[in-house]
Amino acid sequence: MKYTLVVGCLLLLFGGCLPEENPIAPYPRGGTKTGSASMGSNYASQVFIDLSSDTPAFTRRWDTWDLEFDSSPTGWHIWLNGAKSMSIATTEFTDFSVEINASILRYYNDAPNGNHDSTAIGAWADSTNSFESMNYVYVVDRGFSAAGKPYGKLKLQLLDVHDSCYTIRYAELDGGSEQTVTIMKDKQHGRTLFSFDTGVLSPSLLPDDKSWDIVFTKYIYIFRVPAYTPYSVTGALINFAAGVVVATDTTS
Repeated sequence: MKYTLVVGCLLLLFGGCLPEENPIAPYPRGGTKTGSASMGSNYASQVFIDLSSDTPAFTRRWDTWDLEFDSSPTGWHIWLNGAKSMSIATTEFTDFSVEINASILRYYNDAPNGNHDSTAIGAWADSTNSFESMNYVYVVDRGFSAAGKPYGKLKLQLLDVHDSCYTIRYAELDGGSEQTVTIMKDKQHGRTLFSFDTGVLSPSLLPDDKSWDIVFTKYIYIFRVPAYTPYSVTGALINFAAGVVVATDTTS
């Protein structure tokens, strides 16, 4: 008991003699820059950043378009607007007039990396036969507006692709408002944006692929365990088309 009291007194003695800590100024870390990217109300904007510049390279609203077409002469890939949480389901039908029960279909999303082999539409044309369409009818869930309003579903058929254009057909699920449109490839920009509401969009909505490094945007992250689960998030994506890569610093 006496031993315990002596040790306790010694600890109090030495503890009371410890000097106060002095803060240390952080060491200079080189040419660090701090910037900001305003995505606006409801995160409705996509902000493209060039890391060599102090200002955003390009800004656009993400709710103005639905599909993005590869517009290179041999291009045939088609992307969904992931910022709108768009998804697509493939049916076994090639007859566009067949009635479809959209509620029993399985819907998929594009991977957020923008890779050509990670599109939800997938191989809609036969690459062994001059990219002739397989004419499957798809059901497209157009996702949500920036205000959270659902755009609803429609059916889509990809009819043809050439070095200069695509031909597609789409309608409401009951067959109403059917349209067949030709989408000319914008070879200068390599991509063409299309809206089911307004048609082919101006190239001014396309950033130059070489002008930016990362984009702040809404996009879909896909969980695959325990089940396929698309999840809408807001964050940053790198410029896959320009070959931008990211290394993780493991230094504490």
